[in-house]
Amino acid sequence: NIWVSDDSFGSGCAKNKCVTQEMVDILAKSFLKEGLDNDIYDWVTTIYGEEWGSTTQAGFIGTNDEITILLTDIDDDNSENGGVIGFFWSKDNYLKSSYSGSNERIMFYLDSVMFANDEDEVWSIESLWAKEAISTLAHEFYHMIGFYQKRVVLKSGESPNWLEEMIAETTEDIVATKLKHSGPRNVVYTDGSAGGPDNSGGRYPLYNRYNTLSLTAFTTLLAEYSKVSAFGTYLIRQYGGATLLHDMLHNTSTDENAVVNAVNKTPQGAEKKFSDLLHEWGVSVMLSDQTNLSEEYASYNRGDFTPTTYNGTTYQMGSINFFNYVPMPSFYTSTRTLSNNANLFYKIGDNLTGDITLNLTLNGMTEVSLITK
Repeated sequence: NIWVSDDSFGSGCAKNKCVTQEMVDILAKSFLKEGLDNDIYDWVTTIYGEEWGSTTQAGFIGTNDEITILLTDIDDDNSENGGVIGFFWSKDNYLKSSYSGSNERIMFYLDSVMFANDEDEVWSIESLWAKEAISTLAHEFYHMIGFYQKRVVLKSGESPNWLEEMIAETTEDIVATKLKHSGPRNVVYTDGSAGGPDNSGGRYPLYNRYNTLSLTAFTTLLAEYSKVSAFGTYLIRQYGGATLLHDMLHNTSTDENAVVNAVNKTPQGAEKKFSDLLHEWGVSVMLSDQTNLSEEYASYNRGDFTPTTYNGTTYQMGSINFFNYVPMPSFYTSTRTLSNNANLFYKIGDNLTGDITLNLTLNGMTEVSLITK
């Protein structure tokens, strides 16, 4: 079911951009249409499972096999090219008797003005903000499914924001080629390589600028989404793709152990600890401009797509080179305090020769790798 708020629908509506019936019809088919393996619903539920079903817990609505999408001007800001694109709010899964603000529907919210933005004066689903809205829908669909599968079925507690957003961001990455979207890489969806230099779009310019942020701390900064996207895309390229995403959701842990438990199920990750993954991640960022690494090295960049298949559906993971983005990864040449669960890239120099002596004082909780390239 797709609803559009009155102030956003039809020619001459009260907003800067207006949603038409054609837009509604195309949105509907992007999310769910006849056939298999051809829409967001299929691609995301194949990995994570259904979004709602039976529950023995009191206070929730029943099942009716319906999903609602509400197109409205989120935050009432009338913005055509920025702000909140969409969200899922689990309050609507509850009966009004349990949560008075509930709409008693399994539903998403999408920003109507951005979705209707016809930057080229002729709207299409390929328009920048329409495509961003579709990708956001895949992101929020994970949150919808995750609430049911983790909180209701498994009866686990609430996962921290960094973990929830990491899986949601990585979902956008793994379905990007199916959505015909450049995704967090900001590389043409048909190009499996890491693309070209001077890439200022996607998630990773912000990650490069703020790459010392603690992975497990999370605020509302956009850089936090970039950080967890970078970590999640590393994990799926190294430890099993779509299967890893499924396993990170479908376990009872609600912290970093959700990641570790899923990684430990893979042959190459059987003995890994969270600290190992953080360390490997940092090394992989520094080596992401290399395409000829042996399989023993964790790598973002194989020079082409890496396929991953789960439940009979194949997804394509494109290569990533962090040195292709503007700005490139941030390096430091003076002492800094390292945040918990973070990496810091300290540059010794360029074109060094002769003997070099380094004196490092560590606190017993920090691991150091020396990378020469």
